[in-house]
Amino acid sequence: MPTSTYAVSGFTWSAAIFIAAMAAAPGLLTYVAMRVASGPHAWAWAGMVTLLALPIFVFLAVQLFLVKATIFPDAMQVGGGLYRVRLPLAALRLDQAKRCPHISELGMRTNGIGMPGLRLGWFQHRGRKVFVAVTMPEHAIHLPTSLDYDVIVAPQDPDGFLKAVAQAQQQP
Repeated sequence: MPTSTYAVSGFTWSAAIFIAAMAAAPGLLTYVAMRVASGPHAWAWAGMVTLLALPIFVFLAVQLFLVKATIFPDAMQVGGGLYRVRLPLAALRLDQAKRCPHISELGMRTNGIGMPGLRLGWFQHRGRKVFVAVTMPEHAIHLPTSLDYDVIVAPQDPDGFLKAVAQAQQQP
């Protein structure tokens, strides 16, 4: 079976607004503080702080578009950028897979990115460690595994993704 890749990434207004607001916040706060404190060079300081903070928010925006799920003949890789996991297809319990559009029930983030429109990395979910790659919660699928963690992924085509994983898992 050839490799199949399913996009998990996608533009969401909530993520775009969050990133834009967070990118503008340091410069705006610096401007207000400098304006109150001394005044004459407030715009220069605000611009400098914004330019220093901007790479962080560009990084977050890039992460948003790198997330994908790839099905190999013997394994599946989910994630993108700094956060990804590769697991054997034999470890997936597809008979227990289910849609889970209520991604807000996720517990504490232990290592990853958690912001409106992008959840990527390691979280706690109902007392179990779980790797999450979600940009569109309405497409989220919970994939239990026989490993010490589960996977929650939100491919743009959830039904096609589940069919492809099932086909790959049945291949010798």
